[in-house]
Amino acid sequence: MMKIIKISDNRRFNISSIVVGYLEENKEEVLEFEIPEKYSEYGKKACFSANGQTFAKTFDDIISNKLTITRDISQFKQLDMTIAFFKIEDEDEIIARTSILHILIENAIVCDDDVKPDEPKII
Repeated sequence: MMKIIKISDNRRFNISSIVVGYLEENKEEVLEFEIPEKYSEYGKKACFSANGQTFAKTFDDIISNKLTITRDISQFKQLDMTIAFFKIEDEDEIIARTSILHILIENAIVCDDDVKPDEPKII
């Protein structure tokens, strides 16, 4: 299921928070962004902050408007995210950043064990 988020010309999101998927899902949610024309040709990466750590993930195709929420992101119950626009030939040259979007991941029961066959029946 895709959620569409609009970014205004002043680089603010049209919403302040969003609920996205469930804990530890893998490639279940895609966020699509409506990006101002002046930033559309730049590379895009999402910069996340969660549990005191920061990490980045480039968009699905570096200049696309889509970002897939993968298991490494959905392991956190909540994150803050900013989008950085950068020159494709130099990822360290940030042209602009957006405001912060607060992302909530729904609770789920995560069981890492494989399904086991029933115990043998004792006759």
